[in-house]
Amino acid sequence: MQVQKKDVQEAILAAAAYEFAAHGYKHASMRAIAKRAGITPGNIYAYFTSKEQLFTAVVAPVAAQAEALCRLEFPAGSEISRLICCRAASPLVLQAIVTEVIHIFLAHRNEFFILLRGSEGSPFAGCKDVIIETAARRIRDYLLTSCSGEIDADLLAHAWATAVIEGLCVILLDAPEEETALTAMVSEYLCRLFSSEVSMA
Repeated sequence: MQVQKKDVQEAILAAAAYEFAAHGYKHASMRAIAKRAGITPGNIYAYFTSKEQLFTAVVAPVAAQAEALCRLEFPAGSEISRLICCRAASPLVLQAIVTEVIHIFLAHRNEFFILLRGSEGSPFAGCKDVIIETAARRIRDYLLTSCSGEIDADLLAHAWATAVIEGLCVILLDAPEEETALTAMVSEYLCRLFSSEVSMA
């Protein structure tokens, strides 16, 4: 049995992330990933038995974080968890959520892009819809409780959640790589989108 090496596994994961981002799950090939990682096509299967298993290794951690974020679930004892539990003023909660989104977003920018734009044909193909629906429920529960009877709050929440996720996709694709500029862009986008001061009334 071949002994797995951590540096080889990391090279495979990095090569896979590049190929999945460039071509999506459906069109990426194990042969191309192996070539980019500097190993033989046969050797890659000593580390990952299938393209599906490799894709899961690349995107599953960020998928779990994204879903937890949309459910407003955070580590017990964290500042954001405390703010939500005690129903702190919405600007404080919003700022805490924006900070958490930016942290996850910056740490996993490429994986987010793959998950939301390159997962067709994989077990994660519907993940973006799940994230949108989860976010929509939270927007409905936390931000649209005072909607008048003339407004379909569920439809509005879904539209709002879709705008959040699709907007982040655009930023992922086109925003500068530099961390400070990217942080400013995401923060500005989310704060403007969720600002209670913006109203058509």
